[in-house]
Amino acid sequence: MRLHILILAACLPLLVSCGLGPRGISGSDASCVRRAMKIEGWDFDGAMSRCARYTDGHTYGSGIDPLASKLIPFDLRSDLELQAMAENPATNPQRWPYVPRSSAAPKQGAVFVPLH
Repeated sequence: MRLHILILAACLPLLVSCGLGPRGISGSDASCVRRAMKIEGWDFDGAMSRCARYTDGHTYGSGIDPLASKLIPFDLRSDLELQAMAENPATNPQRWPYVPRSSAAPKQGAVFVPLH
């Protein structure tokens, strides 16, 4: 019985992390892009695609309309390297929207990438 509990206790964090998706625990854009690049092996463009978030596509009277959704700009200001990549047209050819470095809005979150 104790062995079963020990195995469950060891596997529980892995099972929980699978349901978090690419954003992981912190949920910030920078941590998602960094994780997709370092751990999952995506390039910058692929990582931005993987971590993209959209607004709810609600339209008056017709419910949810996915075509009415808009891409939410990435807040990469907590990771200066990713911010520079987003600002550079050579590394951001798709022109993924991002929060400008000079924005006065509060930063979304710190970079958190668990390295195993």
